[in-house]
Amino acid sequence: MIRLRLAAFTLFAMVAACGVQPADEAVAGPTPKVLTEHRFSELGAFAPERGHLALGADCSKHGAASCASGLCLHVAHDRDTGFVCSRQCEGNEACPPKWRCGQTHPSPGGAICVPGGTL
Repeated sequence: MIRLRLAAFTLFAMVAACGVQPADEAVAGPTPKVLTEHRFSELGAFAPERGHLALGADCSKHGAASCASGLCLHVAHDRDTGFVCSRQCEGNEACPPKWRCGQTHPSPGGAICVPGGTL
């Protein structure tokens, strides 16, 4: 009989506690939005956009896979915009007007064309 009462009390306590929030969660309010990085859409192996975009073209949808050079730079403050195709270079003459050849890492081939005002 005692076991039955103990089991009934335990079941009642568990059911009664299901709808109760801890005090700190009730006061805190809704969870704020979390910032995440930009995610490119996947390109199929035979997609017509694969590798056809030229230097300076917007590559924010599919990333480097859509650029002929395979290089997609992020050159804006907003995380979802400002992605442009680039290419390797060895000097400013290899880049279009208003772009320059910028060293992005200290290894051979580490210089790429970047739009003016970046890097």
